[in-house]
Amino acid sequence: MEGIIKANIKIMKINKIKIYDSKIVFGKDGMLGDDFVKRIMSYKEKLREVEETPLEEIINDFNKDMYPDIELSIWEHIAEKYEQLTQSQPSLDIVGKNEVFKKLLLESFGK
Repeated sequence: MEGIIKANIKIMKINKIKIYDSKIVFGKDGMLGDDFVKRIMSYKEKLREVEETPLEEIINDFNKDMYPDIELSIWEHIAEKYEQLTQSQPSLDIVGKNEVFKKLLLESFGK
């Protein structure tokens, strides 16, 4: 099982995001806009089994981030790849899903 996970993760590389193309996304009074929060909720839903940080804490962290759009793009990409991998392997249990998530996180750091 682990060999299948490793093989599939190597195929799905995380794209690099150019920081200089980024825009700082702040709404009123330094708060994130509604559309941005909806995007956070969307990726969070995809990772609900393996990422347990409370939504409120995640939103607060994005509010403090200097480049929240870059961070959100990374998380959206991780969530998309996680969803693809777990749907392609429906027999994965929670341990396998956590392993997929961990490997995707490491890939996002270039490791």
